[in-house]
Amino acid sequence: MEILNSAETDRELIFGNTSWYADLKGNIYLSEKALLLSEKEHLELKKAQSEIVALLKLTQSLLSRFKEFHKWLDLPKELIDLSFNDGMLNYITTFGRFDWVFDETGQLRLLEFNSETPMGWIESIKFTENAYKYYQKTENVNSNLRASLKKSIYERLISIDKLDGRIAIVGENINNNKEEFDTYHFLADIIREITSEVIVCSVSELKAMTDYEYIDDGIYIEKDDMLYSIDVLMTFYSVEGLVKDDGGGQLIHLIEENIVSLMNPSSTALLHSKGLFALIWYLYKTTNEFDDFSETIEKYIPFSTFNPEELDKSKTLCVQKKLNHREGNSVEIKPISECKTSKEEMVVFQEYIAVKKLLFDRLNKDKNGNIVKNILPLQHTIGTYCICDKMEGYYTRLSEGICSAFDSTFVPTFVASFKNNF
Repeated sequence: MEILNSAETDRELIFGNTSWYADLKGNIYLSEKALLLSEKEHLELKKAQSEIVALLKLTQSLLSRFKEFHKWLDLPKELIDLSFNDGMLNYITTFGRFDWVFDETGQLRLLEFNSETPMGWIESIKFTENAYKYYQKTENVNSNLRASLKKSIYERLISIDKLDGRIAIVGENINNNKEEFDTYHFLADIIREITSEVIVCSVSELKAMTDYEYIDDGIYIEKDDMLYSIDVLMTFYSVEGLVKDDGGGQLIHLIEENIVSLMNPSSTALLHSKGLFALIWYLYKTTNEFDDFSETIEKYIPFSTFNPEELDKSKTLCVQKKLNHREGNSVEIKPISECKTSKEEMVVFQEYIAVKKLLFDRLNKDKNGNIVKNILPLQHTIGTYCICDKMEGYYTRLSEGICSAFDSTFVPTFVASFKNNF
């Protein structure tokens, strides 16, 4: 794993005139440098994801049998009940992404599974293809990502009999966020190759009718003085948030009646809960249900628990996560001695992984708005897309600490040329 830099790269030709080029700390978000993975690293990521997908399929099955463990996920009861009747795919989800790191010893470790993270599609599909023109002695694993995403969406629409339905791509506040606006419209253009009925909106527009209540016979959006009924929600405002909001009960009813469907089936929510790893480790330690996955769990999944007393006291740090927060919010790295349960909300404690760092000349803005260069050892977070249960491409970010909207630099990812078929 190394950073590549081509002297020939043209930033504007790669990224265009994008205005969302900085994270919330002022770091330049889009980098024309690239991360190069070795063939061995790439094949390990591909194999590891395949094993994790099989493990998660078993976990979904166990959750349908042992409902007493649903509370570990801190999801609305209505959503969990729905999850086992919502047209579950042969795949774990329509689309999702695993986040990985290589630790300081070179061991691959899994951080989490994301199913409703909105960003990364333009970077991973369009910008990576543009950057590849300058790194053609490598392999662009992302070359099939767009087609795979389109295929998976098509299969989902067929499975729920909504191929001719109207799709709403829903974000939290797209009218005030240029990156979200561009990303959702990019996705809309892909979906319009399947069906022309696609609307992009903020969640507030979705619920704007009848004083923030859902209309009895469906969900509607008002745009340009027209009323549009919605058949499928491709929501990047968390589905558990929708269920908890006003009208959430009616949304559950509409999904149960197949009037409205979710692009990612509600069963996907079981897998993106921050409590998932703690549940897997508990079942692994106390039952024989995961005996066939012992090597996968111990090798890739950081030990996680709701009881800080179970943490390895020979280590200094742990990662603390609040279950009802998203997008890296509330994630803390802290001394194990300071880790305590909370009476107000569920908290999970996860083994701290010392991540292998890469020397990178990050571009920042100073207080006067000038661009300055800082050479820093940065952590990496390698996202691997999961589409039709296969690994279909990379979305890599570098950060000083926890990778989030507050600290993140995107770098295209390529693989050293190899003979194996991907």
